[in-house]
Amino acid sequence: MKKVIVALGQPTIDMPVKGKDASGNSAVITAVFKRYNEKKTQELLNEVTEISQNIYATGNLEKAILILRREIVALKEVTLLDAEDGQPVVTIQDTRAVIAIKDEEPAPWELGPDRCLAFLLDLYLATPAWGAAFIKAFFAVHNNDVTYIESLAGN
Repeated sequence: MKKVIVALGQPTIDMPVKGKDASGNSAVITAVFKRYNEKKTQELLNEVTEISQNIYATGNLEKAILILRREIVALKEVTLLDAEDGQPVVTIQDTRAVIAIKDEEPAPWELGPDRCLAFLLDLYLATPAWGAAFIKAFFAVHNNDVTYIESLAGN
């Protein structure tokens, strides 16, 4: 028998994540988050809420990052910039579609889907403007928070 789901019942959800720094500069990428049943969702929300209430307490930031790493399946529409001149180096449409390159010295994003995702999450989650945005997106996904999506359009 064919497996079926209801509309909006997919096991993942594409969520826009908007990073914004103190000067007002911003950028948007898409994170693909896992989705769960109501019980598992509530457990996750409780865990992350407890951590995020005192995010800078010893170990809590690391715990939040580990949870995000576990819950993000892919990143989409990512553009990496040259650290010196700020010019685009590469755009990754979807980390799940990255094909490992067999060069002697491939770039970190050219090592296949899993290593590309891990590399990008390291970069994004180490950047304060993005780390907070990923946590907000996580809550929006699991709270089904439409106001978060609306705020992306308005800011």
